[in-house]
Amino acid sequence: MTRVAAAETHPLRALVLHGGASHDDAKVEGEDRPGVATFAAKASDGEVVGCVGLFPDPGGGWRIRRLATAGEWRGRGVGTAVVTAALEHAAEHGGRARSAGRCSRRQVEVDVRVRIGRVGS
Repeated sequence: MTRVAAAETHPLRALVLHGGASHDDAKVEGEDRPGVATFAAKASDGEVVGCVGLFPDPGGGWRIRRLATAGEWRGRGVGTAVVTAALEHAAEHGGRARSAGRCSRRQVEVDVRVRIGRVGS
């Protein structure tokens, strides 16, 4: 896993989370602030095939946001790998991570987090 600038994940997030909308629709307010960490899995050609953002939570800890995996890469451990990188970062920087999402699209995120046993749903 690689820590990347959030903008590197916009094409994948636009495709997966916004049905192919513009890359601008994939932006999240504050994702370029210091302290926000974005992690990506990349294919051998450098294409981002999985990503997740980790945002400091004003109440302490961290929020996991914007988890996306390219369709052809699902079921291959990509989501687990990027979430694991985010959780390790959170642990190294003093806190627990939890999901910020409430919509059904994010159920995959919850399933990954529960499967790796690092964060409760």
